[in-house]
Amino acid sequence: GYLIKMNLNSLFRVNQLTDAINNKEINTGFFSKKGLFSPKPLNSNMILLEEKDGYLKILEARPQGSTGQGLPTESRALRTFKCPHFPIDTHISANDVGNVREFGSEMQQSLANRVAEHLGQHKETHELTKEYLLVTALQGKAVDGAGNILMDSFAEYGVSQEVFNFADMTTQNKIEKTFRDILRIHDDYLIGDRSTGAEMACGRELYDAIFDNEIVKKYYLNASESRKRLESDNRRGFYIEGVFIYEYADKIKQPNGSYKQFLSTTESIIYPLGTRNTFKNYICPADFNETVQTYGREYYAKVESAPMGRGYNFHSQSNILPVCLRPKVLV
Repeated sequence: GYLIKMNLNSLFRVNQLTDAINNKEINTGFFSKKGLFSPKPLNSNMILLEEKDGYLKILEARPQGSTGQGLPTESRALRTFKCPHFPIDTHISANDVGNVREFGSEMQQSLANRVAEHLGQHKETHELTKEYLLVTALQGKAVDGAGNILMDSFAEYGVSQEVFNFADMTTQNKIEKTFRDILRIHDDYLIGDRSTGAEMACGRELYDAIFDNEIVKKYYLNASESRKRLESDNRRGFYIEGVFIYEYADKIKQPNGSYKQFLSTTESIIYPLGTRNTFKNYICPADFNETVQTYGREYYAKVESAPMGRGYNFHSQSNILPVCLRPKVLV
């Protein structure tokens, strides 16, 4: 297990627990590991979006009295967003701390070890939330667990999403022409950024439909490029015109017993790889006295004694907003 080596007094310090929850090693989500979204810490919970030259640019909020950031004359719009807040609160009872003995030891289980357990549970939930935010942001709309749209890149920029229907691709020429057109869309709308390739994350039903297509089977499934990729990648997939197509089926079980798919089973999203300024994950500071106007960290944690000394209250939070700054590339 992961033990926090600190005395009880230091447990109440935000910086100690925040370091611990950020360094806690757990199995993170697929898109979190891919690193498509570059982290961008801010020192305010306000995010300024400037629409410029066909993409959205992020400006940082500055303290009052600071020198303003110049805006180019071609800038058409400037909008302010409040970073979403994702808090978790749990309780550690006094009995849990005082009466439970560690296995194989006469020592009472310390508060530090109970906090370590809560750190792991909280971080797993935060990571799951982050993965869902990243997947929905790749679809152009960052959405929370209740279905609230936190940021709609298409609406903010005033553009529509390019949509292609695989059922219309009835010949090899049509398939290849469609994928070439998609890559050209990436080239046309990256505007000041560059990509190293593209991937297509497919819902399960769409992936099966493409995989079982006779034209795809004949021309693409046995291509040497696909075999080479599969040797070093544990995802099932193949290439068409340089786009790696794979199945993405992450889901979570809901309280009513049904499953919530992170990506619709009949849809896909094609996104560019290797960009530097197209996908950003904006990270804002916690709403603690200690963290005002500090640069944000992905996760924060804090412990305090409960009223009347009846145990301890454990709190963690994240304040993040993943954004696609060039939404037209999300096909």
